Amino acid sequence: MSYSIGEFAKMCGVATSTLRFWEKEGLIAPDHVNEDNGYRQYSAEQIDTVYTLKAFRDMGFAIYDIRDLMDKGIKRERFVRKKSKYERDLVQAQSHLNNLQYMLDDFNRKVIVDKEIPEDYFYTRTFSISSYEDILRTLYMIVSEAEERGIEYDRDYGFRILTDTRYFSNKKFDIRVCLRVPKRKNPGHNFMLLPSRKVMATLCKDDPEYIFYAYRNAMVWFSMNGVQVPGNGFELYFFSADLEKKTVDKTIEFPMEMCFRI
Repeated sequence: MSYSIGEFAKMCGVATSTLRFWEKEGLIAPDHVNEDNGYRQYSAEQIDTVYTLKAFRDMGFAIYDIRDLMDKGIKRERFVRKKSKYERDLVQAQSHLNNLQYMLDDFNRKVIVDKEIPEDYFYTRTFSISSYEDILRTLYMIVSEAEERGIEYDRDYGFRILTDTRYFSNKKFDIRVCLRVPKRKNPGHNFMLLPSRKVMATLCKDDPEYIFYAYRNAMVWFSMNGVQVPGNGFELYFFSADLEKKTVDKTIEFPMEMCFRI
């Protein structure tokens, strides 16, 4: 028994335009074409072919892949590769979703504020680092050095780190770690005065991925709100200088503030 293209499409659950497209691509051909009027006729035996094509389409195979599968036969390896691709795509899609959620969270919290950081006096050291873990190491080093030299510092202030966008690269770069100290008449080497400055600030936590998202989202926010940020430098301020807690429990996260001069 034969069926018109409309009847056959309805039986198979596809549009007539889909059958015409597959025919154009050489994936299926009518069982018979009337030479007088050009009407296409399909047989019941072709239903399995349509279901196979639908299955490949629903798995996301492109036309050239489907044609290859129909011509060369169905092999398990093709499906394994397709599954692996979707798994990679899923990981990437989850990353995109996380990025969007970070951005929405920032918009919802409106965490970017303008403020003025007062003038302060610091004992500073410049370190070359290549990873976020190196930053924590530098904090221990500057505290140990200050204590060895008998330098009094503000244990409640935390740390201020001066850096720039190289912070997010995979290469070695310099950061300046600042430990607040009382002002001295004769400061000597490694002491500096940071003048008061107006900044845009956003809260974050001491997690390298979160810091990256905070920086990127701040850049988007500045662009959307017409805020001009000169240069590519920024400051990270650790609210706590209690490194002993971090030594005992490395899961403890210091609250942080990211500041951009304006």
